Amino acid sequence: ANSRVQVGEVSLRREDIALLVPPRWINDQIIAAAYEILRTKTLPDDERILCVGPSEAFMISQIQDPSQLRELFAPLKLASRQLILLPVCDHDDPDTAGGMHWSLLAYYRDGST
Repeated sequence: ANSRVQVGEVSLRREDIALLVPPRWINDQIIAAAYEILRTKTLPDDERILCVGPSEAFMISQIQDPSQLRELFAPLKLASRQLILLPVCDHDDPDTAGGMHWSLLAYYRDGST
């Protein structure tokens, strides 16, 4: 029996799916799968919206050299986006897995800014 479910490019294990039953906390794989559904089913080809995945968001949080951030952000075309969704985890150690809480940072640019 296959113990994984494929959601687009994201592979979920049974343990990940079990986190969807309350009162459990979700993990980065569940967030990545939700983003994959947003990107492919709900918002396909909508260049106004950028969903930054949990792995990418964590990588961004670890970069300390501003010049590296400029290089990383250039292909994302941030100036042309109306909505940017960025998951943020309270875990900051790149050498270990963990974290207890996810938040969603949403940046919305209306037509007047």
